[in-house]
Amino acid sequence: MVVDWQDTIDDWVARGMLSKEFILGRVDQNIEESVAFAEEELAALKRNFQTVCSTDGVLTEAAFISLLQTKSTLPQSLEGIKVGKILYTSLTYLGNLPFPNNPERTAVQNGISLKQLTRSLVWALPTRDRYIISEGNFSRMRTKADHRRLVFQSLASAAHATPYDDEGARELALQDAFDVDREDCMDFCSSNHDDDGDEIYHDLLDVLYSTQERKHPGLAPAPRDAFRAVAKRIAADNDIPSLYHIGIPADEFFSLAKLLLALQFEPAETGVDLNQFDMAATSVCATFSEPKNTEIITWPTFNRVLKEITPYLFDPLYQMLSGTFLDNSSSFEYCLTGSEPPRKFGCILTLPLSTQLSTFLVGCTYFGDFERIQHYIPSNRPTAGVFIDAVETVPDQAFILLSGTTEAGTSHTFGVFSPKPLADGANVQNHVIPNHIGLEPCSIFQLNPVQDFFRGVMGKPGWTVNNGTVMFGQGYGVVMTLKDDMRRAEISHHVAKASGDEGSFRSNKARGNWTLELEIAEIEIWSEVES
Repeated sequence: MVVDWQDTIDDWVARGMLSKEFILGRVDQNIEESVAFAEEELAALKRNFQTVCSTDGVLTEAAFISLLQTKSTLPQSLEGIKVGKILYTSLTYLGNLPFPNNPERTAVQNGISLKQLTRSLVWALPTRDRYIISEGNFSRMRTKADHRRLVFQSLASAAHATPYDDEGARELALQDAFDVDREDCMDFCSSNHDDDGDEIYHDLLDVLYSTQERKHPGLAPAPRDAFRAVAKRIAADNDIPSLYHIGIPADEFFSLAKLLLALQFEPAETGVDLNQFDMAATSVCATFSEPKNTEIITWPTFNRVLKEITPYLFDPLYQMLSGTFLDNSSSFEYCLTGSEPPRKFGCILTLPLSTQLSTFLVGCTYFGDFERIQHYIPSNRPTAGVFIDAVETVPDQAFILLSGTTEAGTSHTFGVFSPKPLADGANVQNHVIPNHIGLEPCSIFQLNPVQDFFRGVMGKPGWTVNNGTVMFGQGYGVVMTLKDDMRRAEISHHVAKASGDEGSFRSNKARGNWTLELEIAEIEIWSEVES
C-alpha cells in the first residue's frame, strides 16, 4: 500500500515542527542520542568551551583564536590570526547547517553557543555526520564527497558569476554518489543533484528525513522523497544559496594553505613561521586555481583537487579542532598526518616540499625515516644505467626528485614515487593492501610551480632505459624522459582520447596537452631507512 505522507507533513508544518529552530533542536537531539562523540569527548568539549566562553555563554572570535593558540599550534603572528578568523567563520557556517548562510547576505554573529559548536564539529570532522543522518533504503548514503563539500561550503565566503554547467554538475554529483567506503551499501547510493535542487538542497532533505517525528520504532518513517516539496519552500524561505554560485576567495585559501602545510608534520616549536611555506602554498593553490577566474575557487575544482591531488591537505585542521575541543587529536578515522618530518633535508627536498609530499603520499610512507640515498648535480651526473640501479636498490620505497629550469628560466620540480622499485619498472604493481588507507601505485608527481599527481596504471611499464635515456611511462598520459646523458628532461602531458588509450601514468584532464623541456639542475633519490 502506498502511503500519502502529505497530510502528515502538513500537520508537522502547522505545528512548527519543520521550522528552522525546531529542526536545529532535533539535530542537537540526534547528536545527544548518537555516538557521534564519545562521552569523554562531550565532557572535554563542554569543559573547554566553559573555560573561554563569554558571560553571555558564547565563544567569541577572539576567544576562539586564543584557545587555538594556547591548546593547538596556531601561530600568534598576524597571518596566524587571519587564519584563525577564517576557521571561526567556517565553524559558524557549519553550526547553522542545514540552513547555510548566503555569502551575499551573511550577518555578523556575536558568538557561537555550545550547541552550535557541537553541531559544527559533527559536520567538520570526517564521518561524524553519519551518526546523526539516517541512511538506508528510504534515504541515501552520505559520502566522502559530502564531507569535502561541507569543508568547501564553510570556506566559500564569496559569491561569483561563473557560468553554471548544469549537465556537468549532475554528472559530478552522480559520480560522487558512489564515493563510499562500504561496497555493501551501493544499493542505497543516489545522486544529490536533480531538478529539485543541488547538493545544498539535498543536505536539507537528508536532515528533514533524519529529524522527523517517529511515533514508534517499528513504524516506517516518511521517506526522504516525501519532504521534497516542503524542502523547496524551506530553502526559499531561508535564502539557501546555490552550491555553484559560491566560492572560496583565493587569497584567504592561500593563508589557510600555508597553515595546513606547516602542520602536516608535528611542529618542532609552537612559533612556526608560515612565511617559509609561501612557495609551497603557491604551488598548492595553483592547482585549485580557476583558469577563467583566479580570484575564486569553485566547488568542481576544489572537489577534484582534494580528492585526486591533495587528499590529506585538511587533516591537520581536523587534528587541530579535535585536539583543541575534544582533547583527542586522533579521534577520527582517516587522519594520517602529524608525524615526524624527515630527520635531515636535502637541496631539493626541503621542509616545505616535504609537506607537499605529505598531502598525497603520507599514507604510503613514514617521513620520519626518510633518508637521502643519492644526490646528483652536473659535476657527478650518473649514466642512465647507474641511475636506475640506484633507484632499484634503495632499502625500501623509492622517491625521485628532479629540479630543473626552462629556457626562460622558470624553475620546476618533478618526481617519481615507486613503492616497489624492483618490480615497478617492468610494470606498475598493484599496491593495495586490504584495510590499509592511502596506498598509491608508482606515480609521477609535480611540486613546483603547480602541484599535481599522476597515478600509474597497473600493468603498464613504469620505466625503461635505452641508449642513455631513461623514460618513465609511455603512450598517452604523462611521460618523463631523462635524456642527453641525463642533462635534460622532457615532460609530456597528453590527455587520452579514450579510456583504452591511457598510457602508464594518468594525465590531469583539466591541464590539457603540453610539453615541457628542462635543463636538469639536481636529482635526489630518497627512501625510508629505519633509524
